[in-house]
Amino acid sequence: MSMHRLLTLTVLLAITACSPQKPHPLQSKQAASGDWTLPYGEWSFSFITPWKLRAEVTHARIIDTDGYLYTFNTLDQTA
Repeated sequence: MSMHRLLTLTVLLAITACSPQKPHPLQSKQAASGDWTLPYGEWSFSFITPWKLRAEVTHARIIDTDGYLYTFNTLDQTA
C-alpha cells in the first residue's frame, strides 16, 4: 500500500512540476497603449528616520504597478 502511495505522489509531483507557467508581462496592455499624461503635476517622496538613528538616502529605486523601474539620485544639498 505504501508503494502505491509513493508512486501516486511521484506521478502527481511530476505532472504539476511540468505544467507551463503563465508569463507575466512587464507592463499592462492598458499602460502600453494608454495616454501617458498624468493626472497630477510634480510628485516627491521623503524618508523618515528615528532621531537617534540618522540616515541619508542618496539612491532610491521604485517599481510601479506596471513594472517600470524609476531610479532617483540625490545631489548635495544647497542649504
